[in-house]
Amino acid sequence: MYKEESPKGDEKKKRKDKHKKKKKKDKKKNKKKKRGEAHSASSGDEADDAPNQPRWSVACLTLKDWEDLTAKYKSSKKKAEKELYETLAESFLPEIVKMFAEKEREERRRLLMNMPKRTSNRLERKKQDQEERDRILALKVSLLFCFISRIFFNFYLI
Repeated sequence: MYKEESPKGDEKKKRKDKHKKKKKKDKKKNKKKKRGEAHSASSGDEADDAPNQPRWSVACLTLKDWEDLTAKYKSSKKKAEKELYETLAESFLPEIVKMFAEKEREERRRLLMNMPKRTSNRLERKKQDQEERDRILALKVSLLFCFISRIFFNFYLI
């Protein structure tokens, strides 16, 4: 049988369609937003996206940088900076020294792994011996050629 839908059913359908369209639109916005975030993060303009957030940067790259930073706060008169010095000197610096030492050992180990296990002159000596034998053979052939050519020359004269 045929059933007619009431006007309320049409309204429900319209609301569902609106809701679906809104979801699609939000999904597209989120995709664009994500792309924009990836682009801004790669360009280094994080401060433009969030002006109220503090901007972070690397203060120390090497062990000397860490030692200099610790020494900078050693003679400070401010309580917070003295506490920072104590924290750096007692907790961080010993661990950082160990980390840099481990990194250096690992780098040396990696370099040693790339070097040949042993060095041998056997192939080089073998090549030199072969060249010497070839030179001697060439000398013998040339002497033999000279000897034969003299015999033929003397034979021809007779």
